[in-house]
Amino acid sequence: MAQNVDNIIQGAAEVYLHSTSKTALGAPTSAQSQKAALNGFVSVGYTSEGLDITFEPDYLDVEVDTLLDSAALFKTKQRVTIATSFTEATLENLAFVLGQKATTVSGTIAAAGDIKSITIDGGSLGSAPEERAFMAVGPAPRDLGTTKGAGELTERVYYAPRVISVEQVGVAVKRNEATMFPVTFRCLPDSASTGSEYGKVIDRIYGT
Repeated sequence: MAQNVDNIIQGAAEVYLHSTSKTALGAPTSAQSQKAALNGFVSVGYTSEGLDITFEPDYLDVEVDTLLDSAALFKTKQRVTIATSFTEATLENLAFVLGQKATTVSGTIAAAGDIKSITIDGGSLGSAPEERAFMAVGPAPRDLGTTKGAGELTERVYYAPRVISVEQVGVAVKRNEATMFPVTFRCLPDSASTGSEYGKVIDRIYGT
């Protein structure tokens, strides 16, 4: 492949979550960004520390007597995680990182005396974690196509149909730091999506 500086990507992605898992991406027109067709996905607002997507395969080494190295490798396990920090310390974002249902947030704040709260369900032995669908929209290579016009833009869409918050969550309230919600999502495969069980990464050109 020839060297091309337009393939260098730099910049942040905007993160969206859906209240339920396995929700498909919206279908934007050729003139629209994916952000214009959310299909129920809700932005978590500002994030910090970027977005880290980690693939961790585990392989079995098959060793034989006549070779110093392994004769073959077979995948035995796989783990995919997505990590970021929510900078907007809303109760809705807190529900996301604590693995709570969206319905655990109730009330509205409009005037003095109004109350909005989140109930933290401790769960029970054997209860399943709350799953959601994940989407992020960020920069893509700048020159994806040979016919890309002056009024067109590029974007990269990251989609995972099943994510759960699985890591330790710490909420800091400090004088000289913003309160943020660090979160690590574990991605689970969707067996109904053959060949794309963990989701998709899509590059798009849109605009006029």
